[in-house]
Amino acid sequence: MDITLAVLADYASISREGKLSVMGIFNGVATNELPAKIGSAYLVISLELEAVEAGREHTIEIRCMNEDGAKVFDIEGRFTAPAARPGALITKDEIIRLENITFEQQGDYSIALFANRDLKRTLRFRVGVGEAGSPSG
Repeated sequence: MDITLAVLADYASISREGKLSVMGIFNGVATNELPAKIGSAYLVISLELEAVEAGREHTIEIRCMNEDGAKVFDIEGRFTAPAARPGALITKDEIIRLENITFEQQGDYSIALFANRDLKRTLRFRVGVGEAGSPSG
């Protein structure tokens, strides 16, 4: 399993036809004061699995930490990959709504994404006081 896309966004959805839509991708949070609180944001992940991984249970772990390594939040989930014809790739999009997340200090943050206990990708973003060009709460 691999993670082929991972972004933070203002909004995301998956249509009935299975089309992923992502709006307002960002890599920073601007705030007027600390602690900063994000009312709502979306973590969007696209997974790619081999056909031999179909029918098996898989785990996804998400760990957000500040630059000092202190945990901000962590999420763990499980899913079973759908069936696929031999040799085909399985794609699975996941949208995780993050609500009421508080950042105690300004600085650099990371979100580590693990698939089946293996680190696959790390997103990095910044929380800044008075920094332009980034969404807030």
